[in-house]
Amino acid sequence: MASPDVIRDMGDTLLYLLRAGLVGLVDPTRVVVGTPDEFETLGDPAQPTVTVFLYRAGVNPELRNGPRRLLPDGRTTRPLLPLELCYLITPWARETRDEYRITGRVVQALYDRAELGPADLQGASWEAGDTVQLILETLPMVDHYRIWDTTDLPYRLSLTYMARVIGIAPTEELTGPPVVEALIGTGSA
Repeated sequence: MASPDVIRDMGDTLLYLLRAGLVGLVDPTRVVVGTPDEFETLGDPAQPTVTVFLYRAGVNPELRNGPRRLLPDGRTTRPLLPLELCYLITPWARETRDEYRITGRVVQALYDRAELGPADLQGASWEAGDTVQLILETLPMVDHYRIWDTTDLPYRLSLTYMARVIGIAPTEELTGPPVVEALIGTGSA
């Protein structure tokens, strides 16, 4: 039952996890949220850097039409909006071997924390029972190239991760009771 600020807070959570997992390899101040517009400055980095880019936010199709929620006081409300946030995580270093090392550490750090609970989730937008799964995705190469085509940089080794399922609470409660019986048709047979 997170607030809309959860999108920002999920980015902060990834930064927190990556900074902890890359200690000794990448300066924590060099693990940043970025967009392709900002990638231009990283083409030849003086220090190893990792960028986290939110490239897609979508609705989980399996949970999209969930049932109404019954609140503790008896009111009903619409179901949570089940979000999936997709991130491109890119290591930047002068040497390709260093980028490979950083990539391996990123994979390990996020694999070790694939199930995130309240202690892992950063920011104030989360509710006490919220959890998030981090899933390493296989993005088709054509989609990777589409992201990199927006820059003047050549394709770079990147990882794609999905954070799911993040439930955003609706702000409006329902006013009418749920439908318990419906008659289809207007005439009798």
